[in-house]
Amino acid sequence: MIAGGGGAFLHGTRIPPSPLGPAARVYPDAAVSRRLALELPWKLLGGTPGFLPHMVFGLFGAIQLWALGRGLARGALLTALVAFIYVVGFTLAARGRRAHPILTVAVTISFGAAVACSPLLLRLLVLLLGHGAYHNGLVLLAHAALSAFLFGVFLMVLALTGLEHEDASAALGHPGFRHFVRMRIDASGGLEAWVIGKDDPLGPGPPVLIDRFRWP
Repeated sequence: MIAGGGGAFLHGTRIPPSPLGPAARVYPDAAVSRRLALELPWKLLGGTPGFLPHMVFGLFGAIQLWALGRGLARGALLTALVAFIYVVGFTLAARGRRAHPILTVAVTISFGAAVACSPLLLRLLVLLLGHGAYHNGLVLLAHAALSAFLFGVFLMVLALTGLEHEDASAALGHPGFRHFVRMRIDASGGLEAWVIGKDDPLGPGPPVLIDRFRWP
């Protein structure tokens, strides 16, 4: 029995089938967890879990643009280094990397390269649209927002593929689906338990009985 509904944030149910087999009861179910995971990129973009990702990506982007302003080769070299850092960090976040190494490499390299190249591509876009007018501030703001969104997509992909689902739940910061377990030991030594939950803790309506079991 695993119950983690009383913590600081919701831990969604594993979306892909578990290698250990299906659980007798899950709350919320995989369909609801999938729907919540699909909201993650927009939650990251809007700063639901905070703006730390925006600031980190913006800082790296500022360093890249600084290097690019001192030469194309220097900018390209530093961008490759930043991409390597992102790929390593994203790989460490994928806890299922040992079970799915090829999928992990494909996902982490794709998103690491995309986030690392974002400030350079946005700089080029601003130059093309502005006919030579270029402002670092505009590029950095766009890069921070785009990178936070891409990071949300990355966490969403981890959850949908089963590479990792706890980080996605933490970033989502969802306040609902709270539950707790009430237990009773009778005179014969038997354990009886009730799992009680509520989709919206502050909403109308009573809680629901998710599961009930006795052991032995």
